[in-house]
Amino acid sequence: MKILDEQLKQIQDVSEYRTAVKSIKTESGWVIFSGVLALLSGISGFGYDLLSYVICLMGIVLLITGIKVISNPTLKGLVTNGILILIVGLWNIFFALINTSPEPENEIFVIDITGFIQIGVAIHHFMKYKKLSVRFPAKPPEEVIKSIDVLIKTITKSKMKKSEDIIEFKAKPFFGRKKHLKGMLLADAAIFMAKTSMKRKRELLCAKKENISIIKKRKLILQKTFKAILQVGEKKMKGLISKKSFERYAAWKTIAEIPQDVETEVTLEQQTDIEVWPEHGGIVNPDEGDEI
Repeated sequence: MKILDEQLKQIQDVSEYRTAVKSIKTESGWVIFSGVLALLSGISGFGYDLLSYVICLMGIVLLITGIKVISNPTLKGLVTNGILILIVGLWNIFFALINTSPEPENEIFVIDITGFIQIGVAIHHFMKYKKLSVRFPAKPPEEVIKSIDVLIKTITKSKMKKSEDIIEFKAKPFFGRKKHLKGMLLADAAIFMAKTSMKRKRELLCAKKENISIIKKRKLILQKTFKAILQVGEKKMKGLISKKSFERYAAWKTIAEIPQDVETEVTLEQQTDIEVWPEHGGIVNPDEGDEI
């Protein structure tokens, strides 16, 4: 059973878009945190001078912009937040300096670290902007996103014991979170759903058969798993794979393709018994012919 190139591209587009959006939302969470710090810093100085009220105002601005970017993640919002946090951070350092005098006993300056934290957050914003600006994916149509969600649920519910086209791989990077990958093997491609230790964080990886490889290293002592390297397109990761999963991969990799003149193309919708890319925008169960 084959997957169309257009469908493969749709999966990649949705995955890249969601990864970029989650990254911007995470940065916006730090903006809200910085706004809370600025607000608390300003409130602590109420009644002493007018500068405290200015810091409170800055904190409110950060809170509003952070919430706005979370509701509508864009590159413009990301860089705007970075500039605002940088201004607030520099202001907090200036405010701390003009309101701090050396203690007579040890002549040590006590400086509020809030400003330095906010400058660090601003620098991280600019670095993230530089990375995402190279290729920020456009938002796919809503019906395509819903279709990918159906695909994710299909792969999630699939079990190795019941489905011969499912394999599993546990990625264990030296740094970062561990990932559990579940792959669906199609005729000329494979789709992997990567789930981290955070239950809600899922990522889709897909590639043609010739761009997927699993290199088995060595068997673990007293276990039925092997150390291996999985490569899906340009992404490569080290981890563990069971003997059964590797055997399924090896058999799938060596299956000859059907000659082009007698090829019957079966789409991914038929593979999962769900029409995932309907032209009219709905999700159809082909057995019943009704729109869900």
